[in-house]
Order: sequence, then C-alpha cells, then structure tokens
Amino acid sequence: MRHLQLFAAAAALSSFVPAPVTAQELIAVDFQGQAFGVGLPAGPGRSIGPTGVSSCNAMALHDGQLYASAQVGLFGQRQLVRLDAITAQATVLFPNLPVDLRGLTTRAGTDELYGIANGTPDRLVRIDLTTGQVTTVGNTGLNAIQALESRSSASFLFAWDATAGLVRIDEATGVATDVDPAIGAQGVDIQFLTTVTTNDSVTLVGGRSGLYEINRQTGIVTTVVAGGLGDLRGAEPHSGRVSSFGTGCQAAAIAQAELQVKGTAMPGTAMQFFSLDHAPGAVGVFVVGLSNSVHLGVPLPADLDPVLGTVGCDLLVSPDLPLLAQANGTGRFSLSFTLPPVFGGVVHFQLAALEPVPGGMSFTNGITVQMPQ
Repeated sequence: MRHLQLFAAAAALSSFVPAPVTAQELIAVDFQGQAFGVGLPAGPGRSIGPTGVSSCNAMALHDGQLYASAQVGLFGQRQLVRLDAITAQATVLFPNLPVDLRGLTTRAGTDELYGIANGTPDRLVRIDLTTGQVTTVGNTGLNAIQALESRSSASFLFAWDATAGLVRIDEATGVATDVDPAIGAQGVDIQFLTTVTTNDSVTLVGGRSGLYEINRQTGIVTTVVAGGLGDLRGAEPHSGRVSSFGTGCQAAAIAQAELQVKGTAMPGTAMQFFSLDHAPGAVGVFVVGLSNSVHLGVPLPADLDPVLGTVGCDLLVSPDLPLLAQANGTGRFSLSFTLPPVFGGVVHFQLAALEPVPGGMSFTNGITVQMPQ
C-alpha cells in the first residue's frame, strides 16, 4: 500500500508543468511594468507577467516585501507600489509621490525606504511606508544616479551614477563619494543594483539590458550577461512564499507541536523542516501533500480525536507522500526536502509523531510552500 502511495505522490508531483529551473533568481521589472525572472548566473530568464502599473523605475526589497516606483503614463502622477512576491501584481500604496525616484532600497530596522530623487543635483530621500511622507536627507552632488543599494554595508549606501560609476552615499548627509574617480561608468548601462548572497559570499550586481558583477572596493565591472534582458529598472533576489496554518496538538514536552522551516522556496532547492520538543528518539512521519483542503473526498482539516483518541489533533495535509523520520536525542525532528524543479507549484507539510501523549500521537501545524510563478 505504501508503495502505491509513493507512486501516486510521485505522479502527482510530476504533474506540475515543467519550466526553466534555477537555484537562484532575481525578480525584475522593466520600464513598461512587466515582471521577469532572471536566473543567476544563467541570465535571460522567464516572463512572470504584467504588474498592472507602468513606468517602473526602481525597486526595493524591505522586510520580505517588494516595493517599486511607478507612474501614470509618461507624464502622470508618480506612485509607490507593493509587488506580490509570487505574481508580481502591484498594489498602489501612495498614488501621489512628490518625487521622481531613480533608485530605491531598504532602510533596515525602520518603516522607511531610501530613494534617489531625480534632480540637479540628485537628492537622497527617505520614504515613510506608513504615511508616504518623503524627507530629504541631503544633496548627493551628482546628477545622474540611476540605482541604489544598502544591503552591502551598514554605514553607507552604494549607488550607480551614469558618469561616475560606483559611488558611496553617506546615510546621514546624502553626499556621494566616487569609489575610484579613475574608473568611471566603464561604458555600461546600469539602472538597478542589488546584493546577492551565495555560500556566505556577498556580491553586488547591477544591470539593465545586461547583467554585471561590481567590485565594491574598486567599482570595476565584470560582465555576466552581455545583453538581451530588455529595459530592466529594478531587480531583487526572488523567493517564494512560506506560511503556517492550523495549530498543533500536545507533544511530549510542549503544549502545541510546531513545525518550522528555513529556505527560499525556489524550485529545485532544498528546504529545511524541523520540529522541537518531542520525545527523544520518537518515530514520526513528515506528511507531504498537494492539498490542505481535501483528501480522498474528505474535507481538511480532519478531526483525528474520535479516531485516535488524541486531544485537539487535526490532519491538515493530504498524505500523498509520507516520509519516515526519527527524532534525535533532544527530541528534534528534521527533514531536508528538495522542492519540485518547476515554477508556480504549491506543496504542504505536516509532522505526525508517535510519543507518550493522549492517543499516542502528536501532530504539528501545517506549512504551505508556494513557489514563484
């Protein structure tokens, strides 16, 4: 019976429509308001679709949310929008921004973004994400800044000027300092900057129709993709969406067993699931399913108490793929699960464990992993 279940689960998981696979990807927007996935280091990627706004000219990743500048037509009102991490659909947050943003980045630990307001000279500004208020920090001293990034340093911002190339901007004054006046922009067109972390290595990348790595100390550019990316104006590291649902019931050492997860929810990558406070050495099953609403015609969640004698336990996930597991000596269950190598898929997880609790079993909350479209 278990072999039949595994076969059925494998068939179900393979029913996702295949798409290009990448272990790392940027989500990018172009000036026309179209969203794209750009693989790293593969380059030209895939179309995600229209955002619903136009004239996008900058993007920022802040506390897991994507924000972008937009404009109503070529000469209309400027806006700040939030983009859905999965569909890239835009929600207009502030429809009447008083500045033309040419760069956007997070201001860590606050409810604000940093931006570059186009002008002569360009200004460093802060945008309050609660009120939409724009506050000028100071003049940069440059006139052609097109991109901004803060996550490479805690003390200053990086920016790209079409003439000077890579510059550092003082967060307190807004003043820009050229990393190396002898280097300049090196003939490349850069309209976005972002930071990519791979195996604890931090890389500053930027681009527009091409993709480039930029040395943070020297400003020297190395070409990753020579062209073919279109008119990209903003890009940030892409990830899927992870959410918890339902509640767990009593485990050996905790009132409600909890399943947790780490990872970026990108197709083809491994995510780490774990649950603590179980009986040391307990045997359990990680339940992997394609549904959290129905299983074999039975609606989920399904109350398990009348069947098992448990207290407050529910089956939250269709048991399409049961994976046997055992807790370690401290009562920790762990699972490394590689997601299907496709975009747009949804997979659900729950842990059930045999341990000395009412009914002899504990069940965790459920975890939904939704991969980018």
